[in-house]
Amino acid sequence: MQYHLAVPVWAPGFPTTIETGPAGFDLTTADKRAALASWLWFLDHAREGLPLTAAGYLKPVDVEALAAQLPAADHWIGKHNREDLTPPVADFRQALHDLSLIRKSKGRLLLTPAGRQCRGNPAALWDHLATRVLPAPGTFEREVITLELTLLLAGHQPDIRLVAAQLNALGWTVGDREAIIDQDLWYLEDPARPLFDNFPPAEADRYARAFARDALAREGRLAEGPAPTAAEFDDPAIQAAMAEMGVVHRPGSAAQQLAEMAPYLAEEGIDLDNLGPDTDFDALNAALDRATERYNLELRSPRGRDLSEPFLPGMPSELPLPRERDRTPAGRAKTGKGVSGNPAKRGQQRTDQAAVNAFTAWLHAQEVISGPNVETEADLYAWLIAQARGSGIDPSTPAGLDLVVDVISQLADEETDAAGPTQACLLTLDDYIHFRIAKDGPAAWEALHERVEQSLSDANPLASALSTAIMVADRIDPDVRRTALAEIPLVSAVARLLGWIGKGRPITTAGNLRRADIAEAAAMLGIDAIGVDRAPDWTVRSTPGPLQVTSMSDISRLSSWWRALCAAKLLKLTTTKVRPGPEADTWLAEPLLPADLAEQVVAFFVGDTVINTGGWYYEWGVVVARTIARLAEAVDPGNAPLPTNLPAEVDAERVDRQVIALVRALESAGLLRLDGDRIVVRPELRGALAQGAVVALAMLEETG
Repeated sequence: MQYHLAVPVWAPGFPTTIETGPAGFDLTTADKRAALASWLWFLDHAREGLPLTAAGYLKPVDVEALAAQLPAADHWIGKHNREDLTPPVADFRQALHDLSLIRKSKGRLLLTPAGRQCRGNPAALWDHLATRVLPAPGTFEREVITLELTLLLAGHQPDIRLVAAQLNALGWTVGDREAIIDQDLWYLEDPARPLFDNFPPAEADRYARAFARDALAREGRLAEGPAPTAAEFDDPAIQAAMAEMGVVHRPGSAAQQLAEMAPYLAEEGIDLDNLGPDTDFDALNAALDRATERYNLELRSPRGRDLSEPFLPGMPSELPLPRERDRTPAGRAKTGKGVSGNPAKRGQQRTDQAAVNAFTAWLHAQEVISGPNVETEADLYAWLIAQARGSGIDPSTPAGLDLVVDVISQLADEETDAAGPTQACLLTLDDYIHFRIAKDGPAAWEALHERVEQSLSDANPLASALSTAIMVADRIDPDVRRTALAEIPLVSAVARLLGWIGKGRPITTAGNLRRADIAEAAAMLGIDAIGVDRAPDWTVRSTPGPLQVTSMSDISRLSSWWRALCAAKLLKLTTTKVRPGPEADTWLAEPLLPADLAEQVVAFFVGDTVINTGGWYYEWGVVVARTIARLAEAVDPGNAPLPTNLPAEVDAERVDRQVIALVRALESAGLLRLDGDRIVVRPELRGALAQGAVVALAMLEETG
């Protein structure tokens, strides 16, 4: 049988008409049961629900049991008893969630109605997965995964370089760059990957091709017969979605990319404009692979900079790393006997770029990273390994990286700024070590990890205190934390507010409540206030009564709560209305309070209160920084007080008065209490307050 995917232009090597043989890929129910064995096993295993850890992961016993069912986990390192250290398990669970087969509820993993329907029914499960695997219509992700499925159907591995080449052949680019490169496609959501990775290896190719055929055919993306000339990418909805992502049509971009790669190909002895009849195409493809790597490396280098130049302001142009003759053999780079000149440099460049690429992919998969964004942190890592290579150090080994950490720690001792450039280097190396522990296991990296953590703690006792408080709070029984959170109006009033908003309620052009709605919303927090058209004359007001305000912004606690609910995605603002946000259903669906989401509300409220209460005033930054330090002392009371280090020209008494005013704003919200000048926080609320201090610190750094 023949199939095709309708596009007008094809990149070299991309299949046009797909031959599947006379019988095609018709699977029996028994075939589908074998293909989806791991999926059927998990749906049966979770039929009564599975308890999750306090951090939301599967319990170790369930991780081990699931890993034993997954072919993708067969060759993965480690004990397979922690979900966060066993990516095949984590990816499989995420795919189950993305494909609407499981959900979380009250600290348990449960089957959805679709999951229950598919349990024990391989035909229904196959149909469900084939229907759900492609992302929403009109999205760029859908087009990329469609091309990957086409490659699978044709018997190819889903090579993202070939997918990128096909997109380039069609004239698509990203942003202001001239061509899509494979890295642009690494991080797209692809729920099909855990499916294909866990087909039984002996029949994986047949099952993958059958599934690709069914998924594409169900969505109307696959037709029988040879390829016609209709342009799938001419669909206005697809073009609009791509344009929104910065993907634009630029004819000739593929030819321009090849022209830009010409110098790299010339070094390989290749001239694409003068290929003779005796051209060795295996050698040509190998040369193209090497040239593409070098071209992508040029694009991925830190904004095109020379990696020998300083990456951060305040860093030396060259780290004072010990040279090879000054070091023990353990820290020396392994150059190999007789290896010198260009081939070794080229191989080393490929090795280092592969390390940068792998670290970058890992960063993209993390919910929280140390850098301001993935690209900046990956670029800093690239600069650090270039510095190490320049001194003959192999930065891929613990011993080699230990030398880099040693020098950076010495530079950190000389810095006066706790958030200086060496701090950024240490944080990046800390993330890299976490990446290596996840990849290789902790044995080789644990000692270096402890050293970096200690250096970070010494350099930034504030961050260390907050981190310790969050870690300690995570050990408290979630039910105890949930009970304490439910007593706070900021949390207990959320369900009432969402019910009051209903499907939507009008707001002002500034995104605030209308004056007529201020009284009811404020009352939910225990605030007696009313919206008025004209502000009262406060100089003559003496009679008690509700606080009269002309705007919600005049009530700091209400404004901070409103912004915190928006940040936690419980509310969503349009130009004219406030509506329930994407997390509102999660909050309302469960009889028990979602503790993690409630702590987010508190954290965002604390951060907003500290940053925005009182507006901008003289010494604002000093007051905010001091408030964050006082909160850190309160949530980690076992440690010594943090150093004050106020500038000489600052009035310390005035700063302390303003700090106390901010703390009282948090006290009025029920989050802490003041005992004289001492801040007292209940242990079960310390994690949420610590997270709030982290939010405030991040907001302070963003404002400069």
